[in-house]
Amino acid sequence: MKNKSFLFIFFSFYLLRGYSQVEKTTTQAGIGVLPIFDVFKLFPDNKLSGLGVSVNFGYFAIKRMSIGINPFYVQASNEYSYSKYNIIQTERENIKIYGLNTYLKYYIISKNKLLVYPSLSLGFGAAEQRTINVNTKVLKSKESTPAFIFSLGAGINYFITKQIALELNVPYINIKYLTTALIDPQFQTVAPTIGLQFYWK
Repeated sequence: MKNKSFLFIFFSFYLLRGYSQVEKTTTQAGIGVLPIFDVFKLFPDNKLSGLGVSVNFGYFAIKRMSIGINPFYVQASNEYSYSKYNIIQTERENIKIYGLNTYLKYYIISKNKLLVYPSLSLGFGAAEQRTINVNTKVLKSKESTPAFIFSLGAGINYFITKQIALELNVPYINIKYLTTALIDPQFQTVAPTIGLQFYWK
């Protein structure tokens, strides 16, 4: 019985010991996903769907601070209908946004299995938009626009093993299109992602 009690206590301490990997020279990599759908029915007449994927590779040059790169890709579609000359027309917009950011994360809380950080990222990307008339299958427009991307947010990592953590990241994103042809030259949103982070030394 004593042996079992000792093993239980030892195993409990092992699980609760510091998992947080924020030491200097630690390497970090991860992936996050963002499902796109109108969960709050803000656009009830539209059919919104899509998926965003974000990957990161980082390095702790100093304790608690990670610097790295963040390639991302988003593909979404928006289908809507309108009346023209008393004929219902349906159009579908297919949108792709992709690019590469550099980021900085500072881990303000590092306790056992929990990490909390604010983050800042800057980068460049491009947005492609195709608008198709669903009724006639005619391509109405096709645009490709370069963009400057700024992001400010916060995240939480919860370690499920010594080197693997679940992550919730909630960034505010501002995309400024580098063109004067658009009516609205910038786009702003909050885009939370969920994913995994991997740490090793």
